[in-house]
Amino acid sequence: MLGKKKFIIFFLYIINLVFYNLRIVYIISSGTGTWICEMAADYQKSEYIGIDILKLHPNIKPFNVQFIQHDILKGLPFEDNSFDYVHAQMLIFDITASDWENIVYKECCRVLKPGGWLEITDLDTAWYNPGPLMSQIRASVHDKFRSIGINLLIIKHHRDLMLSMPTLTLVQQEERVYPLGSWAGKIGILAGSYIKDSCKNFLLWAHPKKNTEKTLNELSAEFEMYKSYCITFRLYAKKT
Repeated sequence: MLGKKKFIIFFLYIINLVFYNLRIVYIISSGTGTWICEMAADYQKSEYIGIDILKLHPNIKPFNVQFIQHDILKGLPFEDNSFDYVHAQMLIFDITASDWENIVYKECCRVLKPGGWLEITDLDTAWYNPGPLMSQIRASVHDKFRSIGINLLIIKHHRDLMLSMPTLTLVQQEERVYPLGSWAGKIGILAGSYIKDSCKNFLLWAHPKKNTEKTLNELSAEFEMYKSYCITFRLYAKKT
């Protein structure tokens, strides 16, 4: 029941943020900016600022959107207590465990206003019900990133990291299962395509001589045979 109450508090805050009050919304790892632009067009009473290390955002954007190319590991280029809502997503492949604790979380808390909310969303790369090929790729992915200091299972420790921040309260974690493959309908096709695209990028990086298309076709077949799925984690907390 306590978890449900926390979600209701968070949900009502976001509704108030986008519908009724002029607030600044800050997004880390904004990528192509599609989600921000769609939100900004639908909910025009908020101001949206997206930040990403790569310049992938569109040149044409809503009036209430600003994009900044910046490396979060150099600190956030904003003053303390600047934002009502800070959202970070899909950073799992880019941030070491040490940097999460010593830079990312501290910077997010610093720029967040008292009473504002921090939300972290990312993928659990454990992958479930894997076939032999999926298990092999998963092990290779984890080993490769571990060699450069990145723990891809860090998402399972984010709740502890949030709880360790002295200014965060009402910490809550939610998990959502995403089936992979056409056996699960449209959502499975979309989720499977995302995982295959991620695997393709990894294979081209780590195993450039491997027959990538053949491997991906075999992976798709395994999704159907083993009813594979993945999990995303969503965590949020309020700043005191």
